Amino acid sequence: MFATVMSLGFTACSSDDDEPENPQNDISQFANPTMADEAARFTITDADAPYSSVELTESGRYVVLSSANAQYLAPYQTKSKCQFASLNPAQSRSGADGIFTGKYTKVSEGKYILEGFGSITVTTGSSQEACELIICPENGTEIKLGAQKDEVLANDPTTLALCRSWKCKQYRARFTVNGNVVYDRSADFKDLSNLSKQIGQDIYNFVKKNGGDVEEMGSPSDCEPDFSDLADEMIFTKTGSYLLFLNGQLSANIWRWGNKNEREIRYSHNILDIQDPDYSGNAWLTFSGTQLIVYECHTENDDEVTMKEESWTTLFEIK
Repeated sequence: MFATVMSLGFTACSSDDDEPENPQNDISQFANPTMADEAARFTITDADAPYSSVELTESGRYVVLSSANAQYLAPYQTKSKCQFASLNPAQSRSGADGIFTGKYTKVSEGKYILEGFGSITVTTGSSQEACELIICPENGTEIKLGAQKDEVLANDPTTLALCRSWKCKQYRARFTVNGNVVYDRSADFKDLSNLSKQIGQDIYNFVKKNGGDVEEMGSPSDCEPDFSDLADEMIFTKTGSYLLFLNGQLSANIWRWGNKNEREIRYSHNILDIQDPDYSGNAWLTFSGTQLIVYECHTENDDEVTMKEESWTTLFEIK
């Protein structure tokens, strides 16, 4: 968006911007996730095993990854620009490609039924981290595999408030140039295509009003942003992963607290890039009532022009 606006050569003008306000943070309405005590991720250590990891999330959802697709979950080997709610097409996979997900239930100590997959039994070894997994796929043969229980983030109230399954409800996008609002629009996730059309028209009108080159710009449809890769569901876990879901596709990323007191997180496709601004991002969280609002802001300065791109993603817990 920055490059598009700058290339059109409009005349900068004075500010008419009123800064939007975020609601006050309040996590009091969020009970602990239903399966917070069971949540864990097991990385399988046996060579030539058919699976590479099994994760039981705080919200009662599991993710089983086949060995053939291990490269598509963290830590990723490829570098790519990361945006908070956007699936990475190169790393998105469905269950048919070896990523299985669904609800799980605990039937006894260490034994879990994975809906649509089968069952697993966890037996701890000589240490708390080393263990054995007995995996019994539906219509398959039981196998025993060595595994390692991964480390988790600290078990504090803010982390627990975040680590659950979320449904993306609303998306708000805002873009300003020298404080002048180019667009400030919001829509439910089911109406993102119409939101894109409205923003395209807003950009066209703004550039035309401020003396930009509308012939180079083309039509309003040429200015429409692409929201087709925005996830409609996501899961955060204490192992530091967050999973994005859209139309049967799954894309996995990693997250860490940047400044927990400010509820700032950092996220990336690769743990090695978590501090690299070219391949990671920052987002700020606000818990309000029973919803989570994720705010992002990107600013760029070019000579006498300051551009700010902001977004607010509103999510509700999936129970």
